[in-house]
Amino acid sequence: MEGSKAGSKYKVLEYGAATNEALEDAVNHITNDAGKHLPPVSGGSDAEERAEKVAKNLPPLPELAEKHLTPEEKLGVSKSEAQFNRFADRMESMPEVQEWKDAALKGAGERKWYQRSQQAIAAMTKEVPAYFDQKGDVEKFTGLLAAGSPQQSVAMNMREALKVWTNYVDAGRPEGAKLEKLLSQPPYKGGFTLPGTKVPNAMKALAGEPLWPDITKNSNFKVPSFRDNLLGFMNRVTNDGWMGAFAGIEGKDLSGAHSYHPISVMVRAAADELGWKPAEAQAAIWAFIKTLTEKGAGAAEDPYEMRQYSEDFADILRYDEETKNLLKDMGIDHGKLAERFEREVEGKPKPSETATRVSSTSEDSLRRATERVEKLRGAGAIPASKTGSLFKYLSAEDEGTSFEPAKMKGSSAKMKR
Repeated sequence: MEGSKAGSKYKVLEYGAATNEALEDAVNHITNDAGKHLPPVSGGSDAEERAEKVAKNLPPLPELAEKHLTPEEKLGVSKSEAQFNRFADRMESMPEVQEWKDAALKGAGERKWYQRSQQAIAAMTKEVPAYFDQKGDVEKFTGLLAAGSPQQSVAMNMREALKVWTNYVDAGRPEGAKLEKLLSQPPYKGGFTLPGTKVPNAMKALAGEPLWPDITKNSNFKVPSFRDNLLGFMNRVTNDGWMGAFAGIEGKDLSGAHSYHPISVMVRAAADELGWKPAEAQAAIWAFIKTLTEKGAGAAEDPYEMRQYSEDFADILRYDEETKNLLKDMGIDHGKLAERFEREVEGKPKPSETATRVSSTSEDSLRRATERVEKLRGAGAIPASKTGSLFKYLSAEDEGTSFEPAKMKGSSAKMKR
């Protein structure tokens, strides 16, 4: 891979090694821009040209933003003077980088959330070729899964995606108006909940079109970021209501570039200092703040409890009884799927990783995060720690965190991404 201009850098990728992450790293190397990543966002529109002209007359971006925003994010936050000022104000109110690092270290057992999920989805599709027999099906299903993620628990997200996908394939893979009608059916007929929110992105995903919004929209970045993370593009940052809570931002305010992108900046800054990928830091922070908010400070201090409340898609496909029934209806032998998981999905995360890297500021960062959540949700919003889990660990000393099948059905309804 090489740049198009004479004298550009190049990078050699061995045959068969061109994974999404390898391609992303190659682009970063060639462009010498840590914010550059695949897939590219289409450019050249009049709106983009106007935004570029506005940006040239604005003050410099804050130092962290200049370093960690991607090119299209820089354009988005500089689209107008008002947008720029709102972004700069939001950057000023962000928790310090150290707080994001401390949260990531506490949730480090979930650092591989996206890698495990990606591997599990790929493994699942291999066990049911009748439903994934066309080129690009894995990417389309992943986009469909991301499109259905708003206002859903992780388990419900996967269940709904499986139902919609099987309905779509069984119907002969319709397009256009027929596809829109199929996706908009009631859930009991194989359609989406909240169709007005989900169907537009699902239509794009099934057509193989980009999901990232163009500069004229400049909002709603969560779904495309989630999709890209699940496909291995680890420089995107998926910011949902939980990430907003950590930053002290109401979930309803996250859609705009001025609120969404500052969180991405801080996550990338923390990841950079930790030597992690941005998506890894986001997954770990997400696990921490969700556990803190739902289960209390005690649970958020315990990596094993945190693991129990932060299931990824590998966990859902392996242990959720309702999901297993849906897979069976598709023709999957769960025993064979479990064997494939053992071969192709990387081992369980190691919660003990957090115990070796707790910083001296950890306690203060926990206090500050608690204060932000309680300011958003009211005093006492964070409960005392509770027992009960989605998974049962065989041993708290087992760094491999082996687990037994658990009774997940219905237990994750409150865990919305």
